[in-house]
Amino acid sequence: MRNTCLACGNPSAPDVVCPACRRDAFMMEEARKRAAQLGEGDVLEQLYKPDYAFLPQGHVAPLWNDFLLHHKDQTLDFTVWRNKMSVGLVPPGVERILEIGVGMGHAAGFLLERFKNLKIYGTDISAEAVEHANARFKGQFAVADLGELPWPNLTFDAILLLEVLEHVEAPRTFEVLRWLRTLLTKNGSLIVSVPLETVRSLKVSYSICPHCGELAHQIGHVRSYSELQPIQMELIRSGFKIEEMKGLAGGRYFGIRRQRLMPLFPRRISPMVMIFRCLRSS
Repeated sequence: MRNTCLACGNPSAPDVVCPACRRDAFMMEEARKRAAQLGEGDVLEQLYKPDYAFLPQGHVAPLWNDFLLHHKDQTLDFTVWRNKMSVGLVPPGVERILEIGVGMGHAAGFLLERFKNLKIYGTDISAEAVEHANARFKGQFAVADLGELPWPNLTFDAILLLEVLEHVEAPRTFEVLRWLRTLLTKNGSLIVSVPLETVRSLKVSYSICPHCGELAHQIGHVRSYSELQPIQMELIRSGFKIEEMKGLAGGRYFGIRRQRLMPLFPRRISPMVMIFRCLRSS
C-alpha cells in the first residue's frame, strides 16, 4: 500500500495524496501525472473523481467570443500550421467528419480542401465561431457543449478534437473520450491534439477573468499535458488504440524552423503540441 503522496512525497496514508494536495488543483495535476507515469491506471481514474480538487472551466464562451471577434491569436501562423498538420493525419477515404471546437475554422478549411464532397459537421461553445463557420463553409455547424450532438444517430469516419481536451475539467475527461468513441464508425479515427503545457506554466497563466471576475487561465486551459503518459492512458482506458503520434515545434531557431531542428537537437528543442491519431480498440 502506498503511504506517500503522489504529488509532494509527504505521508498520505491511507489515501494516495495528502490532504493538502487533495485540496490543491495544481498539485492534483502533478499527482495525476505521477500516477500515469507509474502505470497505475485504476489510481489515475480515481484521481479524476470530483472528490479531488480540479481546475474549473468557468464561463469560457464569452472569453472565446471575444478572442475570435477581436482576432487575439498571437501565434496565428503556428495555429494555422498545426491545424494543417492535424488534418494531414486524417486517413484517406473519409466521407463524414465531426470537428469538436471549430474555433477560427482553420481545420475545417483544410479538411474541405483535402476531401472533396466531404460531409462536415462541427460544434463549438462560441456562437461567434459557429456563425463564422456557417458563413464560410458548406457544412453543418452548431453551438453545443462537449457531450452534446445536435445531429442524433449520426456516426463519423473521423472526429477532430484539436486542442480541446486541455479545456475539459478533469472529472469529465474519461466521460468525454468514451462518448466520442460511441460516435465513431467501426474503423473511425479520432485525431486529438494537446499543448504540452507544464503545471507551472498553467499556474502563472491564471488571472482575473474580465467577464466573470473569477480566477481563470487566459485562454481557458484547466489541464497540463507536459508529460505524455496521462493523455496516453486517458485514451487507452477510454477504448482507443494510439496509431500515430506527431510532435510539433513552432517558431525558428537562428532562422531555421524548430520543427526541422527538433530531431537533431531533442534535448534543446522540445515539441510544443502533440497530435495523436487513434482507432477504436476492439
